[in-house]
Amino acid sequence: MLPYLWPLDVDPAVLSEALDIVMRYLTFSGQAVRRAELRQDAAHAMIVAWRQEGVRHKIQLADRGIAAVEKVVSGEEMLSS
Repeated sequence: MLPYLWPLDVDPAVLSEALDIVMRYLTFSGQAVRRAELRQDAAHAMIVAWRQEGVRHKIQLADRGIAAVEKVVSGEEMLSS
């Protein structure tokens, strides 16, 4: 997978590690159907947490990314049922 292109005002190493955690979680939980779109949603949520809330720990950032993706996935499941 290509490296994610992070904005200049964040720490790419920390966010890349957090994004790897998110993607592993999604793979193991069977939710990584549309990997590229879900990866984008998770990355966006982590950037928002970094910029607006000052979150700097990779586990907390990963948690924000997972929550954002699960919200998207659960919304799609509701729409399809």
